[in-house]
Amino acid sequence: MSTPLPETPEPVSLTPALVVEDDPAMQQRLAHVLGTLGCTAPQIAWADSVASARALLAERSFGVALVDIGLPDGSGVDLIGWLRQHHPRLPAVVISAYRTEETIFAALRAGAIGYLLKERDDLELVIALRSIEQGGAPIDPAIARRILGSVSYTHLRAHETRHDL
Repeated sequence: MSTPLPETPEPVSLTPALVVEDDPAMQQRLAHVLGTLGCTAPQIAWADSVASARALLAERSFGVALVDIGLPDGSGVDLIGWLRQHHPRLPAVVISAYRTEETIFAALRAGAIGYLLKERDDLELVIALRSIEQGGAPIDPAIARRILGSVSYTHLRAHETRHDL
């Protein structure tokens, strides 16, 4: 018996956007990427730490949060978990250089709706973020392949275990 798929996710507004990123060069890059998607400077709030993100969230609402994992005062994964508890309607997308399986799965379990790698070019990030507006959940292709490999391996091991009984 198969499990029914969950409801189709609702589209996400990229404005206003909360960007939690401590690297000034990456902030500029994300400003350009979001600008390509029609987000103007006043529609983007910048936080360079977990604490500054929480302060901004106390002041206003956002359509989406783009969160780096490695922040100077804590983990983006922890921030995403906090968002899930305190702002459950705010979707969070990871944009990070971290690509370890442990970090990826921790972020997804914490509530991230997508996981993108900073190493991708701007066009790829634009396309991934555009998919969020349409209800998608973008995962960097290299990460998606690892997740699919993990699921396939887990399924194969479960199948082998049942036949061994």
